[in-house]
Amino acid sequence: MTQTLSPTHGGPQPIVTVPPPGRQTEANLLNVPQVPSVSSSLLAVGGLALFGACTALGAPGFTAATHAALVPVAGLVGAMVLTGPALVAGHLFLRPNIATEVPVAALGLGLGAAGSVAAGIAPLALFLVATTGLWLSVLSLGFALTGLACAAVTLQALAHATGERPGFVFVWVFLAALVSIRLTIAVGSAALEVAP
Repeated sequence: MTQTLSPTHGGPQPIVTVPPPGRQTEANLLNVPQVPSVSSSLLAVGGLALFGACTALGAPGFTAATHAALVPVAGLVGAMVLTGPALVAGHLFLRPNIATEVPVAALGLGLGAAGSVAAGIAPLALFLVATTGLWLSVLSLGFALTGLACAAVTLQALAHATGERPGFVFVWVFLAALVSIRLTIAVGSAALEVAP
């Protein structure tokens, strides 16, 4: 930190400290969301697995059910693991005055929201799969809903912490959606191959 002294005309003046550019200020540190704990992240993954298990009950055969149950976890968590470092690096490069914990906490909050939504719609998914047999449609719609919840909460947390909506975050959401779709197709195709 640099200190500047102003000329005095009759008495000492207070020293004004100015933080160097690109450093954290007290205002930015107050907006840092709390990074979710490991237990809350595991509960979120459990909610995704519960939703996958409820929809997999309608899949024909054990192997198809196993693959279908893994779709929400593999698609969403896999996309966050593969694209999350790009979000953190983008914030470090484009917004050096934002703490590193901000995008990490936003990702954790998004995962928690997706897990909560998935656990909340799991009973409805179980009912629809048991009564209609449309397990693939229920899985697709529920997975899209949890993905939207994850993206919305992540964007909201980043916008609240930084005070603005940086454009590269929308590019990250698009990239994460593409990776999630690709992972979902890779895991889900195995379920469709064994289905009659």
